[in-house]
Amino acid sequence: MKETTDGWQTIAAEETGDSRLCYVVENLEPGQEYSFQIRAMNQLGPGDATDPLKVSVKCDVPPPPLQPEMLEQTPHSIVLTWSPPERDNGSEVTAYSLQFRKHHEEEWRMVSDEITTVPVEVECPEPRTGYLFRVRARNALGNSEWGDQSMFETLPPPLPEAPQGLAVVSSHNSATMHWPHQEATVTGYEVQQQKNGEWISVVEAEQVVAEQLGRISSKRKQSLSTDSELERVRKRQILYFTRENLAAGTEYVFRIAAKNAGGQAFSSEIKVETESESSARQLSEDEQERLRALFKYHDCTEYLERFSAALYDVETLSRLPQEELRVVFEKMQVLPRHRERIRRALSQPPGAPERPAKVQVSSDSMTLTWEAPPLSGYPVVDYVVSYQWRDSAGVESEWSEVRCGATCCKVEGLLPSTEYR
Repeated sequence: MKETTDGWQTIAAEETGDSRLCYVVENLEPGQEYSFQIRAMNQLGPGDATDPLKVSVKCDVPPPPLQPEMLEQTPHSIVLTWSPPERDNGSEVTAYSLQFRKHHEEEWRMVSDEITTVPVEVECPEPRTGYLFRVRARNALGNSEWGDQSMFETLPPPLPEAPQGLAVVSSHNSATMHWPHQEATVTGYEVQQQKNGEWISVVEAEQVVAEQLGRISSKRKQSLSTDSELERVRKRQILYFTRENLAAGTEYVFRIAAKNAGGQAFSSEIKVETESESSARQLSEDEQERLRALFKYHDCTEYLERFSAALYDVETLSRLPQEELRVVFEKMQVLPRHRERIRRALSQPPGAPERPAKVQVSSDSMTLTWEAPPLSGYPVVDYVVSYQWRDSAGVESEWSEVRCGATCCKVEGLLPSTEYR
């Protein structure tokens, strides 16, 4: 007989070849102590039991924990939990190891081998991607086998920010659109044109914009990561696309779609009316004079005829992104010593927006809106809203700032019943 938590349990013995009796007791739990007694039996029943023989089973590594379970998921993380092994095999579980890998990869990556509490948040590099997870337990004797795997998928990313701050320059047969690149949320763009009430993708724009994004990505890798926020805004890249072979004196409607793995978001419609043939044959006298003054100031009037014939007036040139302006300079055969001086003269900071108006006020926030300044150069890529509070004693706080890419901004974290300006 052996003693268990439920009392004594009777087991049978088997004869061996040398007239000895033996019995192999299996499925004992590591780290547990067992007592054994032996009774002889005949046809009249069992005899007296021997004194108990106490035996301690050697401790062992724990069995694997149960499969990981998901508690929460985001586009770039998954929160996991799991239950401990059903038993510890005589030695307390002190830590867990967690590994993960993409569902189509072979190599496992260690999250940590010193996990003592759950849940655990695992950073996953890619959104909308399946990841496999496995866990093992550890006690003083070593690690268990890896438990059963679980697969969970990260969420798709949020929709990208819709393109804003769009500008357009048109001629009698073309329209050039410019917009700031939102690097944080956008991986690609699609230019669409409305035809017969339906939006059609402009196929030739795909490669043009992709090449610009490729150059931006290359420059970004070379830039310093210590740039201030203001410096990053100043360096924000402007994308452009020219839709050519348009009919003169005709209205066209375009929009820009920003895309990422989560979907796409559309800009507001851009309505463009091309110039008539008669007005497109030459620059106006005022445009000619401004162009002449630009080149005369920089002592390079030899370019006047070329730019005038190509219908490049000062306003059109000032709106071109740097990359497109470089292409124009090459096409117009502008000498390198003149390019930088002309470019600096064309670059004008934006004018002041209209005075902001409050459209919604709560106890701790205020939503403001304003009119964009007249377009005088590159498209506006960002706005800075400055504000300060003043208490009843007339004491004023320092100015605080919040940035936004549109002509509407919600300023949060304000003090209730406080005057702001």
